[in-house]
Amino acid sequence: MPTLAQITSAVSLIAMAAALWLGCYIITRSPRSRLAWLAGITLWALAGFFIDVLISTNPSPMTDGWLGWPICFSLVLWYHLSLNMLPPDRGARQRRFLFFVYAQAIIIDLLLVATSLIVVEAKQTLGATFKVLTLGPLFLYLVISVLSVALLTLDNFWTTRQAAANPVLRNRLNSPVRGSLLALLALAYALFALGLRLPLPTLPMVVLLALGVISLGYGVVRYSALVDGRIVRYDFAINGLFILAILALYIAVTWIFDLAFDMPISHVIVMVALVVVTHSGFEFVRRLLDWPYLRRPERALRAALHNTVSDLSERKTAEDGLHNALAALVEGIEAQWGAIALRAENDFTVRASYHWKSVGERLPGDQIAVRELTTLPTADNTEAVAVIAPFIVEGVFTGAILLGQPKGAAAYSQDDLDLIAEAADRLAELSLRFQQQAAHASEIDKMLREFQEREHELHQEVAALRAPAKQEAVSPELVAQVEDALRRLYDYAYLGEQALGERVLPHDQSSTHLNRGKALNALLIATIEKLRPPVAVEPRDLPAREWHPYLILRDAYVRCESNRDIMSRLYVSEATFHRTRRSALRAVTQALIELDHTAI
Repeated sequence: MPTLAQITSAVSLIAMAAALWLGCYIITRSPRSRLAWLAGITLWALAGFFIDVLISTNPSPMTDGWLGWPICFSLVLWYHLSLNMLPPDRGARQRRFLFFVYAQAIIIDLLLVATSLIVVEAKQTLGATFKVLTLGPLFLYLVISVLSVALLTLDNFWTTRQAAANPVLRNRLNSPVRGSLLALLALAYALFALGLRLPLPTLPMVVLLALGVISLGYGVVRYSALVDGRIVRYDFAINGLFILAILALYIAVTWIFDLAFDMPISHVIVMVALVVVTHSGFEFVRRLLDWPYLRRPERALRAALHNTVSDLSERKTAEDGLHNALAALVEGIEAQWGAIALRAENDFTVRASYHWKSVGERLPGDQIAVRELTTLPTADNTEAVAVIAPFIVEGVFTGAILLGQPKGAAAYSQDDLDLIAEAADRLAELSLRFQQQAAHASEIDKMLREFQEREHELHQEVAALRAPAKQEAVSPELVAQVEDALRRLYDYAYLGEQALGERVLPHDQSSTHLNRGKALNALLIATIEKLRPPVAVEPRDLPAREWHPYLILRDAYVRCESNRDIMSRLYVSEATFHRTRRSALRAVTQALIELDHTAI
C-alpha cells in the first residue's frame, strides 16, 4: 500500500499541475485583462506551495539549498485578487493599505527564512508530517497575519458575491468564496499543528488547499468568461483533457526513468511544470510569433477565423461567426463585396453577405460548383463574380466563398489569392458543421410549429366553449391613472381622493377617504399578484421571461426597488424593461376594468 509520503506527494503534484494550468488558461484566454494576469500570477505563486511540499516530502542532496516558498506573499496575491474583484466603492479603504499588506508579508517570509524570531529551523518543515519546531517570540504575529489576510480574502469574495445583482454573476462567484473558505481551513489546520507542536500529517492541509486553489481558478475562469462575453464549457473541458493526457504520458515516462535511474524529485517537478506551461500556451505563443510576419489582412482574417471556430464550438450563432470572417477577408483584400454560399439540395443559399445579396437568397448551383479556386474574367459589372473559392470536405462540395471585383485593381494579386484559399480551407469544415446545426434547428422548428398549431387549436376550442364577454378598450388616460396610483401606492390619503377608486371600488357612503385609499392599495397589489405565473416557487436564478411582467411591477411599486437593480437582476436592457413594464401596466388596467364590469 502507498505510504503517507507517497499520497501527499501525489496530491501535491496534481495540485501543482492544476494551479499552473489554470493560471496559463486564464492568461491565454484574456491576455489583455489585468485581472486575468493577477489571477494567473496568484495561481502560479500558489503552485509554489505544492512544490515546497514535494521537496520537503522527498529530500535529496540536490534540494539541500531549498529555503522554502514565500507562502505569505502568495496569500497576499490571493487577497489582492479578491480586492480587485470588489465593487469600486467597497474596496477603496482597503486599497490604501495594500502596499503595507505586501510589505508585512515580505517581512514575515524573510523572518521565517533568515531568523529564529518566528520559528527555529523553518527550512523544509512540511514533509508528510509537520515538524515539531521551537516557536519564536513572533510566532503569534505569524498566526494573526496569516489568518487576518485569509479572513479578509474570504470576506471580500463574499461581499462581491452579495453585491452582484445578476444571479448568473452571483453564481459565478460561488467558486472563489468556496476556495477561500477551504484555504482558510487549511491554514488554520497548519497553524494549529505548528502552534501546539503536534506531528500531524500534512495531507489534510494539502488536500484542502488544493481544492481551494482549483475552486479559485475555476471561479476566475468562469467570471472572466462572463465579463468578456465568452462561454467556457467546451473549450475549458477539451483543453483540460488535452493537458491531462499529455501529462499522464510524461508522468508514465518519468516513472519508468525513476525505476531505472532513481530520478530526483526536482527533475519531476521541472518536467511537469514545463509540460503544463509549454502545452497550455503553445497556440497562444505560436500566434504571437507569427504576428510580425503576417500582413495586416492576414492578421485580421486569422483573428476572425479563430473567433469563428470558438463561436461555433460553443454553439453560438453561426451566421455571426461566418459574417465576421467574411468581413475580415473582404476588407483585407479590398474586394467590392463578398458572400458565403452553402449547398441546399440542388442549389445554394447565401448564409453570409458583405455588401452583396441578402442572406437567405438562392443562387443557381451550376454557376458555383467548382472543385478548385477559380478566377473569372474581369467584368465592368460590379455585381459580377471575380473569384470562387470552394469548400471541399472529404471530397464533398459543401459551399464556396464568392468575391466581387477588387477595388482599384484589374485583378487580385497572388498573395490575395493565397489568403482567399487559406480562408476557404479553414471555413470548409465549419460550413459542414453549420449545415448540420441548421438541419437540427430545422427539425426543432418543425416540432415547435406542430406544437404551436396544436396549442392554437386547443385555445380555439376552449374559446368556443366560453360565452363572449364585452371588453372595454384600455385608454391611455386610464393606464396613466393606474400608474400614478402605483407610484404612490402607500399614500392612502392620496389614493382615497383619486377617481380610479371611485370607478373600481364598491360604493360605500360610510367609508372614509383613508379607508378607500387602503382598499385601493389592497386591490392594486392583489391585481398585480394575478400576473404571477402559475408556479409554486419563484425562481432564484435568472427568471424566465414569463416572470418579467409580474416581477417588474411587484419589485418597482410594491417593494419600491430601483429600476436599475431590477434590470440587473433580470438581465434585461432598459428598453426591454420599460416595454415590459408598459405592457404589464395595461394588463393590470384591463384586469381592473373587468373587475369593474363584474361589480356592475
